[in-house]
Amino acid sequence: MEPRRAGSPRQTIEKALAQALRAAVHSPELGIPLRQRAKFEGWLKVRVAHLLEGRHNLNVRLEAKYQGAHGRHLADLLVKDGGFSAWVMLKTCNTNFRFPGVVNETRPITMNIAQIVEDVAKLRGQGDRSAAGYVCLPMFPVSTNREKRSKQMQGCLERVERAGCALISNRFVPRSPEFGIAAVVGRVE
Repeated sequence: MEPRRAGSPRQTIEKALAQALRAAVHSPELGIPLRQRAKFEGWLKVRVAHLLEGRHNLNVRLEAKYQGAHGRHLADLLVKDGGFSAWVMLKTCNTNFRFPGVVNETRPITMNIAQIVEDVAKLRGQGDRSAAGYVCLPMFPVSTNREKRSKQMQGCLERVERAGCALISNRFVPRSPEFGIAAVVGRVE
């Protein structure tokens, strides 16, 4: 018999997504892609799915098709709890902020945010009240200094919110004395 959970299935999934994303970006093997400003979405998809199933006892399917406002699309994850379904898109968002020990390559963060906004648009209007769309985006590298980090992320996160995505979790995970990863989860409204 499955253990009883506090809260609604939606709340359970939202809390689990935030915890799984944060736990995933704590993984030591991310040191390599972080130093190189490299994407790691494939690895992240498998790691988050594993955490959602193993730690949170949720049903997870990789690369599930769904009907969005603008046709059929492919979500990175479909997470189910009871009769509630969450269509989840994962996007690693590498920044162009400079930090010691991180390769100084120009990565246009505006292009990353544009892709996230596209995913939000795809997830909008799926019209099923027993389902919701979510985006999980680790933003890296960002400053360990809270004030600097807030300024670094402000414009990007405002753009995601204007696209119709309510930010439900934004946790910082330090990866060095100077930088870390912001683990952001948003619900498509």
